[in-house]
Amino acid sequence: MDAIRNDKPYNEVERGVKGSLVTSLGRMAAHTGQEVTYDQILNSDHEMAPGLDNLTMDSPAPLKPNSEADTLFRSRVSSRTANTKTSRNRGFPK
Repeated sequence: MDAIRNDKPYNEVERGVKGSLVTSLGRMAAHTGQEVTYDQILNSDHEMAPGLDNLTMDSPAPLKPNSEADTLFRSRVSSRTANTKTSRNRGFPK
């Protein structure tokens, strides 16, 4: 508020970048099933959405139903769900 009222420069880029990085950490941890550190994600060459820069409104869907990638995704989600059903909400009120 002080910056707005007193016409001072104000920049939240660093905070935004760190927040975005934390979401990527969570996504990579969820996809790999492993703990991922800040240094690992900063030094990773993994591309979360390969070819995204070439995607247009006229592009075909990147994940097609019943494709090999779709089947792999569904099997991973299914196995994770099966492994977490017994521990879900353990110790937490419903």
